[in-house]
Amino acid sequence: MKILNQIESQNIEFKPKFSDEVIKSLVAFSNANGGNVLIGIDDDGKILGCNINKETIQHWINEIKTKTFHDLIPKLCLENAENENIVIANVLEHPLKPISFKGRYYIRKQNSNHLMNATEIADEVNKTLNTSFDAYAPEDYSIGDLNLDEIKYAIDIINKRKEIKISSNANEFLTKYNLISNNKPTLAALLLFCDRFSYKRTVQIGVFQSNLIIKDEFITSNYLIRQADEILEFVKKHINKMTFIVDQPRNIQKWEYPLEALRELIINLVVHRDYRQTATIKIFEDEIVFSNYGGLPSGYTVDDFILGKRSSYLRNKLIAKIFRECSIIEEYSSGLKRAVKLFRKNGNKEFEFLVDENNFTVKAFSLNKDIEKGVEKGVEKGVEKGVEKLSKNQQIILNLISKNSRISKEQIRIEGELTKKTVEYNIVSLKKKGLLKRVGANKGGYWKIIE
Repeated sequence: MKILNQIESQNIEFKPKFSDEVIKSLVAFSNANGGNVLIGIDDDGKILGCNINKETIQHWINEIKTKTFHDLIPKLCLENAENENIVIANVLEHPLKPISFKGRYYIRKQNSNHLMNATEIADEVNKTLNTSFDAYAPEDYSIGDLNLDEIKYAIDIINKRKEIKISSNANEFLTKYNLISNNKPTLAALLLFCDRFSYKRTVQIGVFQSNLIIKDEFITSNYLIRQADEILEFVKKHINKMTFIVDQPRNIQKWEYPLEALRELIINLVVHRDYRQTATIKIFEDEIVFSNYGGLPSGYTVDDFILGKRSSYLRNKLIAKIFRECSIIEEYSSGLKRAVKLFRKNGNKEFEFLVDENNFTVKAFSLNKDIEKGVEKGVEKGVEKGVEKLSKNQQIILNLISKNSRISKEQIRIEGELTKKTVEYNIVSLKKKGLLKRVGANKGGYWKIIE
């Protein structure tokens, strides 16, 4: 038999005899992609055989059925290998997941069985019911808890983008998008429109001078539809637009992070997070770290989303639907893939993903991270020669001036957290490089960035 030549894997398990461990493995396979337990073979693949009589197989099936929920009924086949009896127990992926063994839930991962955590169990239940985390309707909230002005705001956004307008009636809107269940608001409705639920929407953003020192912070519990743009505006205040001197009539200016990609990462954080915990964004000198509670669903990898290997998975289907109707997202589960492409196009280093069962973290790296002196790798082909990297302090100064052309040197010193001497030195240097010009008198004049 070909199956005997295999080793223990995602779909194969060896057991020397029938026991609870066999049932546990069958449950784990049924909660994953299905698999086979070969009974009568040890972990090293040595055939031991097992004692079988005409009632044994049926007795095992009954025991498996009794100890599992939903009742698991595998296919058991008696085979002969090297003059020994072995039994191959086969299960397919179960349509009503998750299956439990003695009240506990297991799933197959590579060549071992893992005890499922609460999030994994809830995800499998939601997939079975064709629903999602945000479809649950808590008993202690009513439709009266929803902010009608915010509902109207969402309706107005949708109608601006639709040829066929939807009703402006709040109850009709909530019903159309399944935001109420048994006349109770779902978690999606509460997260989108409820003032009392604002604490669940919290996103913490910190600007770090070091791992321990915070220079600035912003905490938002705003309505979800407004959060992405609000967070992006704060992030923009703390990143720089970089100027590169090239052998062209005009110098090239680029944000150290592509703004459209940052927006995709922020939207991904808002739409796909597990709202039982706070999400965080940490801005460091050369990187931004986006952290979300709620890991990937079982069996998925980051590449599944970046490369489009698998169909979309939505933790919060109802919220995602509203975001798509408002044109905040274009296509389900495409934001991460688009962000990766935009970072590559801009010349940034590849993302670093830190993913486990409970958390999903993306590290996005600044252009500063990979630029060597005199070379900016992300500049379009044909203009790479003659690039000069500006110092961090010069970038800070130009960034502040680009936002306020009438900013004073003292304001630059304060907002840029620089010394007076540093401001003076770098302004002179920028003038010499032909990047900055003062127009008019010190009082009443303004700065002009020369591109």
